[in-house]
Amino acid sequence: GQAQRVALARALIIQPDFLLADEPVSGLDLPLREQIKLLLLRIAEENRMGLLIVSHDISMLAGLCDRTLVMVAGKIIEMLHLPHHPHTRQLLDAVPALVTHAPSLARG
Repeated sequence: GQAQRVALARALIIQPDFLLADEPVSGLDLPLREQIKLLLLRIAEENRMGLLIVSHDISMLAGLCDRTLVMVAGKIIEMLHLPHHPHTRQLLDAVPALVTHAPSLARG
């Protein structure tokens, strides 16, 4: 997490109008992922800065992006909220689902 924060600080020191973050939370555990995600959002809002995030992790983008585009071989194929392409469906299917009920402990 510290390396991501340092890289982010180095990119922001020049006060850019736009930031491109390529896989900014890859390799981090869930709490650190959430911290970096919230930090990116706060910095973008406070500095009125454009933010483009490149990620294979659709769950990371939730709540962070106004629009999510899906690319294949460097070409935009569709918006995530209107999934038709098989690649988009694969990305969505890769997002882990939460169990909404506890398994029953009673037997028999």
